[in-house]
Amino acid sequence: GAMADDDFMAGIVAGSLDTGGTALSSDEIDRMVEDAEKYAEEDSKKRDLADARNQADQVVNQTEKLLDEHGDKLDEGEREAADQALADLRTAADESASADDLRSKIDAVIQSSQAVALKMYAAQAEQAGPDAAAAGGPADEDEDIVEAEIVEEGDDDR
Repeated sequence: GAMADDDFMAGIVAGSLDTGGTALSSDEIDRMVEDAEKYAEEDSKKRDLADARNQADQVVNQTEKLLDEHGDKLDEGEREAADQALADLRTAADESASADDLRSKIDAVIQSSQAVALKMYAAQAEQAGPDAAAAGGPADEDEDIVEAEIVEEGDDDR
């Protein structure tokens, strides 16, 4: 019945607290605590590495797409640098490099692909042409200012 179960549990609890001859020595307890801390640290490193590898995969995929679609906007040296940074990151991800190593290679890829983004932006601006930019610019600004004024008036009324 319930009583017997309670007694049984009490016995187990008491037994586990019993510091008789079969209990762990303080050395053993220290070692277990150290192991636990070491494993916790390893876990956190593994998680950190997993995060870095996920990030690396995303950056590789995005950058490959970017270079496929817009790599022709780069001059030869920039394209080579971007491809090299990408290859380094891929290799590091395949070889299970450390999280720090992956992150530094991720940064290198992002920096090398920023050149693509800047050129894309410049190319878009050129395609739009100076007239379009001039016509589009001030009109948009006026609209923003009007909207801002409306919002401010609303605040004053409250």
